Amino acid sequence: MSRTKNTIKNARINLLFYIILFFISLFSRKIFITILGNEIAGLNSTIQNILGILNLAELGVWSATAYSLYKYIHDENHEKIKEIISVFAHFYKIIGFIILGSSLILTFFLPVIFKNSGVSIYFIMAAFFTFLYSNLLGFFFNFKQILIIADQKNYIIVTISNTILVIKVLLQILFLYIFKGNFYIWLALEIIFATVNTFFLNFYVAKAYPWLKLNKFDKNLLQSHKILLRDIKRMISHKFAGVVILETDNLFIYIFTGLVQVTYYTNYSLLISRVVSLLNSLLNSGIASVGNLVASDDKVKINKVFWELLALRYVLGGVMVVSIYYLINSFILIWLGKEYIINNAILLLILFNSYISITRFSVDTFIDSFGLYGHVWAPWTEAGLNLCITLIFGYKYGIVGILAGTSISTVLIVCIWKPYYLFSQGFKISVFSYWSNLIKHIFILGFTFFMVYFINSRIIPVPSDYLHWIFKAIVVFVFSFLLYGLLTYTTSWGMRLFTKRVINMLQKNNAQLAIFLSVLYTFSVLFYRYNLMLI
Repeated sequence: MSRTKNTIKNARINLLFYIILFFISLFSRKIFITILGNEIAGLNSTIQNILGILNLAELGVWSATAYSLYKYIHDENHEKIKEIISVFAHFYKIIGFIILGSSLILTFFLPVIFKNSGVSIYFIMAAFFTFLYSNLLGFFFNFKQILIIADQKNYIIVTISNTILVIKVLLQILFLYIFKGNFYIWLALEIIFATVNTFFLNFYVAKAYPWLKLNKFDKNLLQSHKILLRDIKRMISHKFAGVVILETDNLFIYIFTGLVQVTYYTNYSLLISRVVSLLNSLLNSGIASVGNLVASDDKVKINKVFWELLALRYVLGGVMVVSIYYLINSFILIWLGKEYIINNAILLLILFNSYISITRFSVDTFIDSFGLYGHVWAPWTEAGLNLCITLIFGYKYGIVGILAGTSISTVLIVCIWKPYYLFSQGFKISVFSYWSNLIKHIFILGFTFFMVYFINSRIIPVPSDYLHWIFKAIVVFVFSFLLYGLLTYTTSWGMRLFTKRVINMLQKNNAQLAIFLSVLYTFSVLFYRYNLMLI
């Protein structure tokens, strides 16, 4: 299968399960808060973030190994693939033991950390060891799935894992009702289905790659892959900042404000992260394809694909930020109630950080695909800035200060330094074309915000139910998408390239073209119905 076909298949499966899991997560979140309370919901999020911090030990091994596999998968060199995965398995098991040891030490401090949480220490310990068990399965048993992802077949993992996840969540909801909020039953199901997921993933790998028999690990094997070891060490630094920034927010929010505020913040971050994960899962379906493309060393095509992916991320990220800003508060009001609506400054900061997380991946993906891991100081600087600003501003301004720390450190490294590094060391051209493109999209985003504000004042301001909210969401999304997309098309070479690619694909498949035209016609009718043509 071609790179494009694999990318599309990964994207389709990701989209299907996103829709299913989005609605299930909304329903289960409300049930969870209603039955178990805000404190338990906040505890659940905080413990998972603590374990995310412990996963710092993993950083770099996965990404660097996937990069090393691209070329050998392209060449169908099974022996080299077995060697690399054998080295990967060795390091992953060591990391698993490091995380296990660190977690056991941490358990002595959990009573102190959660001293004022209002939650029983038995609940805390049970939840901690349940999520620890699920994490460790990945290090000791699920490591072979890296081959599936590098082989552009991530849809297999998505299908298996998310099918099991759906069944697990539905059973958890059922048992919460039957056993009247028994949290231990909920945790038991977490353990059972984590084990089932591991079994099916390994069963698939054994069937799909029968030749994958791990080599015995020794020093000679390690010596033959010195470059992989070098890249792992460098990647540890690069991924360190990301985990510090992403995984510490909930912990600091708990420290400075409490578990209830963690729940309020998590309600918003859950919704926004679902949308971000949808976009990233669709767009990241092509990560392995990018690695494969870079391995082919076709500089002209590499350059074109970069600008296509970047333009697409700017459009989708911008539309997401605008739409969510004008829709999320009314959704929270209908979903959970007025008391769960957060400060507008907090919402803007969450959206700003989410926008960067979407648009940054084009640069990050190509840096990884080129194997550019030399700028080890950058992530440490980003993490240090984030922690310093968070501690100072978080103490004084609470959640706003914590999120501001993330924003400032991310802008300096992600928006300024990393593009410079990619263009100078990877593409070997001037970075000013990237920065000018970034400034242009900032103006487009601001203009779209202003125009949607004008549109938003002419339709139902606060929907009273889900049906009216859906009508409002369609209008806001379609208008912002068409406006942002049109402005980007007229000003971006990458967007014109991507549009041409999509049109060519539709022309080759009449059924897809018919669906596309039908959707376009439906949107036109909705615009007419709400008199948007007159605005």
